[in-house]
Amino acid sequence: MGAVGARDEIMDLLSPRGSVFNAGTFNGHPISMIAGLATIEVLETTNAYDIAISASRRLAEGLNDILSRLGIDHVINWAPTMLQVFFTKGEVIDHETASKSDAKLYLRLHEELLRRGVFIAPSQFEAVFTSSSHTSDIIEETLRQVEDSAKALRQI
Repeated sequence: MGAVGARDEIMDLLSPRGSVFNAGTFNGHPISMIAGLATIEVLETTNAYDIAISASRRLAEGLNDILSRLGIDHVINWAPTMLQVFFTKGEVIDHETASKSDAKLYLRLHEELLRRGVFIAPSQFEAVFTSSSHTSDIIEETLRQVEDSAKALRQI
């Protein structure tokens, strides 16, 4: 959902009053609005954010532990509900530092995880997101698959 707002003289330029047509697939669509409101209600009345944040934190910690134990150089950037692993030394703070990481190794991890039923973003320039569906059981199983995948990387 989105909104546009401005002074009256600018808003009056938009249709239906003005000559500037503003179109969008779901602009003002009642079902989209109801779905958006229902989503907000669920987020306000459940602990969905807490579950998603906990999942991403545990996943980041687990990844760090596994890769450190295996001696694989890496950096994990984390923010609530999202993270990314970079195979490099030093911090990753922008495109330039991200580009110095081993993209081929990341892609191999992606492929190994896919073989084991785990999907992560195929590019290290994207993020791994968690949601309230990522229970602790799912995260622990994911970490088991990450460990097997990371071990397989060392054998290639």
